[in-house]
Amino acid sequence: MILVQEHTPGMMCALIKEERTIIFGDACGVAVMLFNEFSTNVSTYLKSLQHLKEFENEYDTIYRNHGTFVSPKELLDNVMECCELILSKKDDHMPLHMHGVDLFAAKEMSFEGGRKDGKEGDLLYAIDKAN
Repeated sequence: MILVQEHTPGMMCALIKEERTIIFGDACGVAVMLFNEFSTNVSTYLKSLQHLKEFENEYDTIYRNHGTFVSPKELLDNVMECCELILSKKDDHMPLHMHGVDLFAAKEMSFEGGRKDGKEGDLLYAIDKAN
């Protein structure tokens, strides 16, 4: 098990070495949300993703929550890129209103959902989590 900090305290990812598979669950996905009192901030989340990246040579398949439930390995790099863009204040900063909260998407989203640039993995964050 790999411990990461995300929108759920104590989030763990299961690495199944013999199947070269990892279960991200909500730890990293197509639209990770950092906005409530239990969420970490972007810099802490990035450190968790960097720790998770240390294991990327041990898996080929990513399972996650929501949507298709399977993602390409680039998902981790794409979400890490979103963190870095937010921290450097170079993200798309697309306003959204979800769950009764004003949020921002790191990368512009298309009308159909997902990133407008076609990549998988985005970060939706409240302004107080952008540090």
